[in-house]
Amino acid sequence: MSISDLSPELFKIIGDCLEINDARNARLACKQIGEYLEPQILSSLVICCTGHNLVEKQLLRIESLARGEYPAIVRSVRSLSIGPWFLKEKPGPELDLSPSGSCGSPDTVLNNRVSQFLKTLSKALLCLTGVTSVRWIRSARDPMCITSSVADALQAFPRLRRLSFVQYTETNLEALGNVTSGLNELPDLEEIGVQIDTNSEYDSEMLRYFAKVLVASPNLESLSIVNTRRRADSIPNSSVHQLFEQCSPSNPVHLKKLSLSNMLVNLAGSILPHFRHLVSLHLVRIFEPGVTDKMYGRRFRPEHLLETASTGSTLDHTWTALSSIKVCLQEITVDNIGNGFIDYVSAYSGLKKLDIRSPWYPDAATRIILELDFLLKGNGALVLTTSRFSVNAAD
Repeated sequence: MSISDLSPELFKIIGDCLEINDARNARLACKQIGEYLEPQILSSLVICCTGHNLVEKQLLRIESLARGEYPAIVRSVRSLSIGPWFLKEKPGPELDLSPSGSCGSPDTVLNNRVSQFLKTLSKALLCLTGVTSVRWIRSARDPMCITSSVADALQAFPRLRRLSFVQYTETNLEALGNVTSGLNELPDLEEIGVQIDTNSEYDSEMLRYFAKVLVASPNLESLSIVNTRRRADSIPNSSVHQLFEQCSPSNPVHLKKLSLSNMLVNLAGSILPHFRHLVSLHLVRIFEPGVTDKMYGRRFRPEHLLETASTGSTLDHTWTALSSIKVCLQEITVDNIGNGFIDYVSAYSGLKKLDIRSPWYPDAATRIILELDFLLKGNGALVLTTSRFSVNAAD
């Protein structure tokens, strides 16, 4: 029996237990083992883009990568995380990289250090040509210079297929434009995840910028939009229509997975063809115009009703729309069960996974029990054909 006959599971177990230095020693001892272990150990890389990078230890790591001192990482890394929240502990004093900080500082020495960091960061990113997945976290403190460097690097990843973008707090529209204009040059993207945690005035612009990305991504199969703000006054600025308004119904996006949270949803009209190929749908905290929102204990304010009338609808209407184009979902996640949902899942037997989340309000437990009782008693076939059925607490 040769080394190549060992199961991949065994190599994964070994790889999970070894550090990078151990892998180097293993490679010296046995080239084959090293080649098997490299992808297991070095497949993920984290780059922290904050003022901490200008502290000597942090900057040296990025410089070493840019100089090509870690060829194994360059060969093996497939998943890249970029953002300010990955440091386990602060290595020392942080230099201010905010737009009002060092990037615009008249201090020549400080500006030289920032310039050096940006060049090094760009070079380090550009050498990672095997990256297929990127998670990018931005905050309002990220300067334009870093945003531009990362956006340019994304365009240079020829194998990039999955992108997760997180925006914390408000940012200026110029920064949003820089981010999404770079994504327009990535036609091979298959998965996009967007998490928005901004003030309400930015929600609409965020979605419109990513609408342009959808038009430029003909191979897109999975889309996730999560709005973590729960203020009712922000909801009129968050609608599925804003995402698909630039996509032609005659040349629809062939989405297979769609995940939406804290948004208005109306799948009728010109955007309906984009959902014909869905196999997985996640609808949580979907807002229905004119319906009392128990999470906030109040209805939409009158001035918001007109705004939401054309871009939002009831969940019953959403399930009716999906039924009208014969969408047979295999996976469903919901936190609201109504007559439209019951009618939808009763119409076919292809459902494989049903995940029911409990909403956040006082009578949630009572309501969910009543709905489940109705669902299971009236739809015995559903239980028989669903391989995974779960009821979970709220996220």
